Amino acid sequence: MTAYGDEGERYINEYKDICARAEKLYEKLPTDKQASFFELALYPIRTATNMAIDYVQTDRANLYVSQNRGAAANKYAEEADNAVKQINTDMAYYNSMLDGKWNNIMNNNPSKLQGCDAHITTELNAPKVSSLDYTELAVMTDSQMDYSDNPTMTVSTYDTYDKFIDVINKGYGGLDYEITSDSNALVFDKTSGKSYGSDRVHISVDKSKAADGVSNATVTVEQKIGDNVVDTKQIAVTIENPTEQISEKTYVEAGGVVSIEAEHYTDKFDVNGYEWKEEKDFGRSGNTMKS
Repeated sequence: MTAYGDEGERYINEYKDICARAEKLYEKLPTDKQASFFELALYPIRTATNMAIDYVQTDRANLYVSQNRGAAANKYAEEADNAVKQINTDMAYYNSMLDGKWNNIMNNNPSKLQGCDAHITTELNAPKVSSLDYTELAVMTDSQMDYSDNPTMTVSTYDTYDKFIDVINKGYGGLDYEITSDSNALVFDKTSGKSYGSDRVHISVDKSKAADGVSNATVTVEQKIGDNVVDTKQIAVTIENPTEQISEKTYVEAGGVVSIEAEHYTDKFDVNGYEWKEEKDFGRSGNTMKS
């Protein structure tokens, strides 16, 4: 949630994309085919999606309460609560379809597991904020866990995802802001907005405009009331634009990390009939290896 372009958000978005495609297929099916598709495909896909939302957004609400992100915690706690409601609605529908043909096959709290508390719970009790102070501007960047008077971030032309700046309103109501940079190499997905707790701006690098090697830039976030600037935060940005010629099968550091998929090994050794085999689509990105 605080690094790698918000991995939690990207995880949920991938689920939502799959779920949306399954829902479109369901809607196009003849009525007499929908029940089977719901049982075999749509129900498990949508429930998995909502379980991901429930757990990730509950963790986000807990984090945002600890970081004093105003009403943002309530927004994500509500998303988690709504996901649980949809899980229960879909389970009830599953068990009632076709006059109860599959009744009780789906049960997130089976009696045999209640005594040992081994069931998968959806009741995570996402926290909410009951009172807020006056509007106050703050900013946090990708990978930043705590507030800083001098926030920093690094963006690279080798990044495989957009990093972000969260414009935070610690208080109630909405906070209008504008965001600018002294470098035209930095690209924002928006340059103004209104923050009700926390509003995200994605940032990337235009390689054609970035200086070779490492350069520095400043991003300025201004809180505005009308045309008046009432508060300002600045972020020191390091821009990495390596110019070295990279040969095939070479891996390069970006953001302090070098990531190599298991399938891109240098060599492998098979012993006594045991061998390494590539497994398609099991990796976080790419394939995995198993013996």
